[in-house]
Amino acid sequence: MLTEHDRQICIEAAELVLSEMERIHKLLQARAPFKEIFGEGYGSVVEVTSKIKHSETGQEFNCGRKGLKSFRKIASIALKGRVDAEDFEPSELIDRLRDTFLSYAFSDRGWRITDFIDTWVDASLSYVRRRHHYYTHYIPCVTLQIENEDRYDFGPVTFLRKGLFRDQAMKLLSNAELARNRLSERTRRNAVPGLLGCWERKSNRAPKSPEQRFDELTEGVGWIARIAVPRCAHAISEARAEAALRSSLSSLSLLVQRREGANLRLANDPFFPAETNKLSSKGDTNIRVSTSWKFGEPAVKVGWREYVEAEGKPVLAVMHHLIQCILDGNSPSFGFQIAHRAITWYADAIRDPNKETCLVKCATAIECLVLPENQQKTPAFVIRGALFAQRQGQPMSHWAPIARRLYKKRGDIVHGNIDSLKAVRNESCDKDIEFTRNVILQFLVFCRQLQPLGEDRVGTKEDLLELYRACEGTFHDEVVKIVDEYKFKWKVIP
Repeated sequence: MLTEHDRQICIEAAELVLSEMERIHKLLQARAPFKEIFGEGYGSVVEVTSKIKHSETGQEFNCGRKGLKSFRKIASIALKGRVDAEDFEPSELIDRLRDTFLSYAFSDRGWRITDFIDTWVDASLSYVRRRHHYYTHYIPCVTLQIENEDRYDFGPVTFLRKGLFRDQAMKLLSNAELARNRLSERTRRNAVPGLLGCWERKSNRAPKSPEQRFDELTEGVGWIARIAVPRCAHAISEARAEAALRSSLSSLSLLVQRREGANLRLANDPFFPAETNKLSSKGDTNIRVSTSWKFGEPAVKVGWREYVEAEGKPVLAVMHHLIQCILDGNSPSFGFQIAHRAITWYADAIRDPNKETCLVKCATAIECLVLPENQQKTPAFVIRGALFAQRQGQPMSHWAPIARRLYKKRGDIVHGNIDSLKAVRNESCDKDIEFTRNVILQFLVFCRQLQPLGEDRVGTKEDLLELYRACEGTFHDEVVKIVDEYKFKWKVIP
């Protein structure tokens, strides 16, 4: 239901459409020069084609770009404040408003805009909403091989071996082919004579079988991700399914060590091929071909799943919650938002073959989480990074120099300090990746259990900063050592 203020804006936008139609129509009737009506340059082409149609008579009317933009404004206002606004594809509502506007404006009832504005907007919303459905998407991908399993769930995402899904896919694809062929035949019968040649030329080419289509779709990957998305527009559903799968693969890459999850990807994502061919020669003769192969998918050992589910329940809960939020179109709390960003940066880092950009992405993932205050970026990165990364046998003093060095390398890279980077070009990124992984995993635990703060906290920025300070107080002595060693200006919590 429109508020009185929003209703008035919609009325003015609709009146603008009618006034533009009337202005252009009068100029056309008076045979005014083309430039006077539509302007000149490339914009005039858009002005000429900016039309709306009266569905009952099929007649089209020029309303100009200003008139078409009015429908976008009305759609934006109509969706504002709706709890399901994220489920709508705005362009679908804009098209429906445009296609039905003249049916109301030229109605036999003699309606003024003020009489039909609410009915028109509500009817358009209802029509578009009825076209929303629950979709299930099947996306080819490369995922983690867990023991010998051909199927497993990761939160709301189900991963199926391609061979396991093939028979079902053949049946579903065959049904779709039959439906499409029936539609094509009906279209051919109703086509104008001039278009019949298109069907005749098309019939000379053998259509692809469902098997061929499936093999093309899944070429180079061994898994299918099945993702059910709550009711929404089809374009929104597709985007949510892909985003949820990317989040799942990024989370899985975080659960395995080092770069073992670097190959997890969607089928259409760029990747390093299994076969790499190189040419080289000594001098100008005898060119030599050298080939390297990489087989299989990332795999984990027996017992990995049981260990992760037993030891990492808080981490898994947060990962599954993030994926479900994407599918539902909900905006998670601040803590979950920065956690998702950090996971994504980490997954990009381990896939990146360029050492320098890998380091920058690792540092960015950590910077998402440490929340520096009062412009104390370096101390926050080192102290809080070491605080998160510490493990049994690896205290803060072990990780602080690694954090300090990573942040310095990141600064040298982004600020072009080439001379400073020469000494680290041949160093491995393994320690930096391990440090980043530890930081993110600990932060996910913080997201799940803000125990020192009580049960009423939901992970706002203030909640997290309060938790950070409490942890710094717990490890007071180690924080003091780091502050003294690097001469940081940092307020130490007693």
